[in-house]
Amino acid sequence: MILSIRGAACAGGIFALSACGGGDGSLFNSRDAEAAAAYDQLFITYPDATDPADLPSNVVNYAGYAAGYVDAGIRGGDNLVARTELTVDFGTDDANGRIYDFVGQFGTASGEITLLNGDVDYTDASFSVEVDGSVTLEGTEFFTYGTLEGAFGGPNAEAFVADGAVDVTDIEGSSTFIGDGGFLIFGEQVSP
Repeated sequence: MILSIRGAACAGGIFALSACGGGDGSLFNSRDAEAAAAYDQLFITYPDATDPADLPSNVVNYAGYAAGYVDAGIRGGDNLVARTELTVDFGTDDANGRIYDFVGQFGTASGEITLLNGDVDYTDASFSVEVDGSVTLEGTEFFTYGTLEGAFGGPNAEAFVADGAVDVTDIEGSSTFIGDGGFLIFGEQVSP
């Protein structure tokens, strides 16, 4: 599963954004290039999905990047690169974290998206995590809701990658969605 996610993300051009220009200019281009290099290195270092029998049983902290977009039609939208943190408690099957420190391609971006209610599947070394938070683009706050699904890589879950679609609204807690988006998150173990 982890290799198919990488292929889908590369085919979709998620890290080809720096070639498009615009926005926060060199900051976006720099973060985009940094994330793309880290993503490529992740699959060089950990080319195989973790065997479910080799998942750890302790708490593992990961750090990495997120790439994605928020599209709210005429109200706004942007391509984004951010940082991500994920904590997985393999003993209780729980995962949570955050996406933060956003940089927009076409304008300013800020906010924090919480990753919560995560669940580890021990049959195939995969996991899912809910997305709930907001991103402010050029002064307009957008709320995101959805689920990301992914897998662990490396001999002992030293890395992760996940992606998924999100719904976007301009009113917190509203089920009237005005747009959509998507995120790819990935990272490497920083501490057991």
